[in-house]
Amino acid sequence: MITNAGPWVNDIPCGSIFDRAQQLTFESARARQEYPWAERFIMGLPLAPWQRKFEWTEEQSRRFITSAWTGVHLGNYVLTELELEVGPASSGAAGAAGAAEADGVEYAYLSNCVIEGQQRLTSLELYVTNRLSVPDNTGVPTLWAEVLARDRRRFENTIFSCGTVRDRDEQRLRSLYDLMNFSGTPHAESDRATWHDAEVLDPQGEAPRPG
Repeated sequence: MITNAGPWVNDIPCGSIFDRAQQLTFESARARQEYPWAERFIMGLPLAPWQRKFEWTEEQSRRFITSAWTGVHLGNYVLTELELEVGPASSGAAGAAGAAEADGVEYAYLSNCVIEGQQRLTSLELYVTNRLSVPDNTGVPTLWAEVLARDRRRFENTIFSCGTVRDRDEQRLRSLYDLMNFSGTPHAESDRATWHDAEVLDPQGEAPRPG
């Protein structure tokens, strides 16, 4: 049976995601301590064990980052609720997040893990760690480190909504993952709303209209 406990959606600025990534992605020992059950992390967040590998091409990642720069709605990424396994007493996600500053904190199995959004979160990490260049407004490929501070602040204020599922039952989460990722119909190339191939233009330079 599919869980009906979410996801609850909050609007999260990209800058907040970057802060989390800087705390954990570059301190792997801390991440392993907090999530000993996790094998892979992205932007400081553990991935659900059944998540596929990163599949996007560099071009797909660039398009996503370009979308963020232009203000296009980025959709949602979905996490499970944060819950402590051992450590200082806390209640709720806020308490768990605060307690995480103490030593010896360990989060429960499947707590705070990515259920949906791995490809987009990975693209963000590649960008902010200077492993992906994205064309600027003049078309020049630019790394994050080369972006002016004022423009970085603008990007960091871009909203990337986060949905939270208040359920950590593995079978229900696996069912939810399948529902979110296998219920749609992939677009074909012919479904594009724009025409790119000059050969399809008629002699007057206008694209033929679909029948």
